[in-house]
Amino acid sequence: MKTVSLLIRCLLPVAMLLHFPAKGEVQEGGTFFFSEAVVQKAPGSELLLTLSGSVAPLAGAYLLVQEGERILLRHPIPSGKLERGEIPVPGVPREAAGEYRIILVGHQSAITGLELPLTNAAREVYGFGYFGARERGTFWFQPPAGVQEVRFSTLKGALDVLDENGNRLASVEPERPEQRRPEVAVPLEPGRIYQVDPRRTFYFHTNPGIYLSPNRASYFRPDPRWQERAWWR
Repeated sequence: MKTVSLLIRCLLPVAMLLHFPAKGEVQEGGTFFFSEAVVQKAPGSELLLTLSGSVAPLAGAYLLVQEGERILLRHPIPSGKLERGEIPVPGVPREAAGEYRIILVGHQSAITGLELPLTNAAREVYGFGYFGARERGTFWFQPPAGVQEVRFSTLKGALDVLDENGNRLASVEPERPEQRRPEVAVPLEPGRIYQVDPRRTFYFHTNPGIYLSPNRASYFRPDPRWQERAWWR
């Protein structure tokens, strides 16, 4: 059983990225692909899921909410149009403050159909390393603690890395038409905030993984221990 769970954890991000839109195919709903979100809850309020959008696959999707090593909620997301509602996350005291991770399991076209944000939390970021984005403008990010260089790569496309004022620091550009995965290493200052503009691509990857937010006001850098905490058990 543990072996099966480990295989799911390792292969799921790859499987979700293996769908390439056919020529002329239009993806409806949202246009952002990610595998997890982390939210920062302030004291004095409930933590609510506020799901809306449109989930295309007949199988729907699946969502988990994690606190530390505990799974607080397992929630199936049905296929079809989702009317915005409020789903309380159990086990989260109203007076508590803290971070909670949301794991999304499903086909890429299910995740891109979800509208953001996913919760009522004031701060919500999306990760962690493999992304797809289209027509969303720039995303804000910080390098992980102690990291002074992040490598950005795309799938046949191009993207720009910008400073907080919008000045271009580096670009990922295919050097020739047949180059599938151009990559560039970008030196970054720890503690500074930056932007990535992926509007000339769809799929992109970072190494090490980072968290993104389309809104600077909602950005924060999550606890790095999230990547050590299993959710698939």
